[in-house]
Amino acid sequence: MCGKYHVSTEEENIEMRDYLAKALASQSPIAVRSGDIVPSLASPIITSDTVEPMVFGIKLSSVQRLVINARSETAHQSPLYAPMLEETRCMVPVTAFYEWNKEKKPFLFYPEGAKNMFLAGLYKLQESIPRFVILTRPANETVAAVHHRMPLILPSAEFRDAWLQSAQLAREILSIPQDIPLDMRRASA
Repeated sequence: MCGKYHVSTEEENIEMRDYLAKALASQSPIAVRSGDIVPSLASPIITSDTVEPMVFGIKLSSVQRLVINARSETAHQSPLYAPMLEETRCMVPVTAFYEWNKEKKPFLFYPEGAKNMFLAGLYKLQESIPRFVILTRPANETVAAVHHRMPLILPSAEFRDAWLQSAQLAREILSIPQDIPLDMRRASA
């Protein structure tokens, strides 16, 4: 499960600063943030034609909490997620994501040799507010040492373009194995 991620806007992270600036320039009433992002907070999200602030988590009348993740293995069959998979895919630019082990200790995962990574997401408008979920998949070897699931990472510009531009290619991306090199460290609680 991916319930918390980090958006760093440190001076040397020009790419993330650019996404944040574009989201702020969108004239959306949603307050976009950087730093640690948890459900109900907004951060810059990339769609096929823009960067805009969106709120992390979708509201469902049948669930009291926000729904924050969708299983990549079954999204195409879900009455909730299948239409979004066809029409409203997005990317969540992050510097790192968190997972918790069985002892509820947090670990931070970040791309090996890169400043940012892009998580596959789905979004929809609810009460005129764009909200998104992050797709998850079985964990790769690095993350599996801590948790059995991880976000679906779009590892290259080709994957990112395919995810945003083609519903057919997006469905294929859902089942591609992920051996993305990640570093990890114990995070403070």
